[in-house]
Amino acid sequence: MYALLPILENGSAQTLCFADAQDAGNFERFVDTYRVETKSGNGYDAYWLCSYHIIFTEAIPKNVKTLLNAGMVSYMIRSILLTRTEKKEAKPLDVMQGSRNGAIAFSFKS
Repeated sequence: MYALLPILENGSAQTLCFADAQDAGNFERFVDTYRVETKSGNGYDAYWLCSYHIIFTEAIPKNVKTLLNAGMVSYMIRSILLTRTEKKEAKPLDVMQGSRNGAIAFSFKS
């Protein structure tokens, strides 16, 4: 079952379609980690959560995004790592993004 997640992508409202609820939950944790650790506000150059409610569907609807912006994800990863370096925190960061069954696959461990 696919998982839809409403987000802001670079200031524009979008809906992302993930391969399953675990991938959507991993992405939520990644965005939260970015927001909390970098102390960034809602703005541009990043993904932001509009809500923490995942919507489930049997098929991929039209007008949803099935790929993440790799440059934006890279920017968010760099920001997290720079913040951790400045704070002298040596926490590992493991991120994987890809595609599965035509939707977004996302893994995040921190």
